[in-house]
Amino acid sequence: MNPLFAGMAEKLRRLGRDHVWYVVTTKQERFVKKILTANDIELAPDRIFGLDRNMSKPEVLKGLQRSHPGRPLYFVEDRLPSLQNVRKHAELADLRLGFALWGYNLPQDKALAEAEGCRPLLLENFLENAAGFGDACKPD
Repeated sequence: MNPLFAGMAEKLRRLGRDHVWYVVTTKQERFVKKILTANDIELAPDRIFGLDRNMSKPEVLKGLQRSHPGRPLYFVEDRLPSLQNVRKHAELADLRLGFALWGYNLPQDKALAEAEGCRPLLLENFLENAAGFGDACKPD
């Protein structure tokens, strides 16, 4: 019932071969698991952080930083308010943030993101690049 964008399933399968990745969402984890399974994407349950954990996205990202010290972390988000919230946390300044233009955003979100120093992340660029994107947003 929730199809992925064209090319996304293959991207996530490729990503899983070379990188450790997580899903950080406000949706229930069981829905994420169903979507991944329906698209033949393997991801361990402990790499899905959803509504069930009762943690904010910044809290999850801080935990992931502690779990992966010294390694670059990328966070792709399609909701500008969520990116803005992450950027408020000084401890997360080293995260490489991507504002995904596919998904739940509006033209005014794109304009505001650019005004705040975020380059928009196009789906085709995410699908083509090894890790997904370069440094898309400058820290505050």
